[in-house]
Amino acid sequence: MLSGLLDSLSGYIETRIGLVKIEFKEELAKTVAKLIIILILSLLFLLFIAFVSLTAGAWLNTIIDSQFLGYAIIAGFYLILFLLIFIFRNNLGVAEMVYKSMNLGLVDENDQQEEADN
Repeated sequence: MLSGLLDSLSGYIETRIGLVKIEFKEELAKTVAKLIIILILSLLFLLFIAFVSLTAGAWLNTIIDSQFLGYAIIAGFYLILFLLIFIFRNNLGVAEMVYKSMNLGLVDENDQQEEADN
């Protein structure tokens, strides 16, 4: 009787470990897929910003009647933007937003169901 109970408990533990491994792999696959999408979207947005900046620089060149001053103005704009973000990096709340978004992903579906029942 005791050996049967130990065998059942051992089988349950092995099954539970296998289930946790599968759930971990599923979550990892979802996270990697989201990261790939974010990377692709970021790259496309970067290309968009680059071409808009080149266009704006060329347009400013025609208005100012210069070959390079329009590009220098656009570069200066990005430099000022960079410096502002660098100076105020601790006050932007980016770390808090990342922390909150990470915690939102850690909420278990069972916990959500328990909160809904209460």
